[in-house]
Amino acid sequence: HDDGFICRELRPEPNGEMFYPHDPASTGPNVFAWCEWDYFLNTGDDERLGRVFPVLLAYHRWLRTFRTWPDGSYFQSGLASGMDNQPVDEAGNVVQAEYRHMSRLDATAQALLSARRLCDMAAVLNRQADVAPELEEVGVLQQLINTHARHPADGFYYHWHPQNGRSLVKSIGAYWTLLAEAIPEQHLPSFVHWLDDESTFKRPHRVPSLAKDSRFYCEEGGYWRGGVWPPTNYMVLRGLSKVGYDDLAYAIACNHHDNIVQVFKDTNTVWEFYAPEAITQGYQQNGTAAVSDFVGWSGLGPVAVLLEYRFGLRPHVPDQTLVWDIRELDAFGVTHYPFGQDGLLDLHCAARTNQQQKPQITVNSNCQLTLQLRWAGGQQQIDIAPSH
Repeated sequence: HDDGFICRELRPEPNGEMFYPHDPASTGPNVFAWCEWDYFLNTGDDERLGRVFPVLLAYHRWLRTFRTWPDGSYFQSGLASGMDNQPVDEAGNVVQAEYRHMSRLDATAQALLSARRLCDMAAVLNRQADVAPELEEVGVLQQLINTHARHPADGFYYHWHPQNGRSLVKSIGAYWTLLAEAIPEQHLPSFVHWLDDESTFKRPHRVPSLAKDSRFYCEEGGYWRGGVWPPTNYMVLRGLSKVGYDDLAYAIACNHHDNIVQVFKDTNTVWEFYAPEAITQGYQQNGTAAVSDFVGWSGLGPVAVLLEYRFGLRPHVPDQTLVWDIRELDAFGVTHYPFGQDGLLDLHCAARTNQQQKPQITVNSNCQLTLQLRWAGGQQQIDIAPSH
C-alpha cells in the first residue's frame, strides 16, 4: 500500500488480502527489516537493499502511526503476534483478535529491532537523514521496555498494562529484547538465566513458548501454551549470540537439533511445532497433532540451526568475512557452502579429542575471504585465497 501497510496474510488472487488495514490482526510481527538485513549480510546485495529500504521504512512508520500508545509502546493482537492462543495475563485472557489496552513486549521489542536495522541500512545506503525519527525511537523504546516491562523481583520482562501493571506470564516472546539489544548489561544475567532454569524454559525439548511454571502450560505443546516452535527457537539463539551468551546458545541449539532429528527418524517428517516434555511432535489442546511436512519455518532447525550453531558458520559478506566458531568434537564439513552471490566453499574440520584442541580445517573456495576461526582454546584469522 502507498501508506506503508503490508497485510500479514494473502490469497493468490487479485485483491487477496485477508484483513482490512485497521483490523488488529491485519499485520504480523515487525521482522521484515531484520530479515532483509540478514539477507544483505549473507549476500552483500546492496542493490536489493536499496529497493527494499523505502518499503520497510514505510511499513515501520505505518505501524508506529497505527499500532502505538501515546507513550510510544506498541500493541498487538494474538494473531498479529503469531502466538495465537497464548495467555497474556495471569487470568488466562487470550487476545487473538484484540489487544486489551496492553503494551505488548514482543511487539515493542520487534519495533526496536526494526528501527535499529533500518538505521543500519541507512548507513550502508548513505541515507542517514531519512531515519532520524527511528534513531530517536530507539532510545524511547529501550527506556520504555526497561522501565515498564522488567520485574525487579525476578529480572524477567513482561507485557504491561497502564493500570494493571505487568502480566507476570513468562513468554518466549520476551526474548525478542535480546535480539533488539534492549537489555542493559547489568540486567542480562537475571533475565537470561530463566532459559537455563528447569522450572521454566529448560525442558526436555528446549525452548517452550510458555514457561512451565505457568498454570496454562501444556506438556503436549498446546500450540503456544508450551509448544516448541522453530522460529522462536531461532530468535532465542540469535538473541543469545547478540549479547554474548554463545555457550548457552550452543547448548540449546544442540538440544533442539537433536530432538527434531530424532522426531524425523521416528515420523519421517518435520512438524509445525514440537512437544516440550517428550521427543515428539506437538499437539493442540484438543488433541490435534501439529501440521506435518511443515518446511516453512520448521526448516530453520535442520538448516539454519545446523549450519550457524552446530557447525558455527556465520557469514558477513559485505566485509568478505566468515566466522567459523567450532564447538563440535566429531569430524564434520559442508560442501558447496554459498558465500555471497557467487562464492562457493568446501569446508571440513577433523575430529578432536577436546574443546581446547585447535581444529584442523580444510577450506577450498572460489573467492577471496577472511576466515575468523574460533574455538574454546583460542582464535585465528586466516586469509583464504581462491583455490578453483
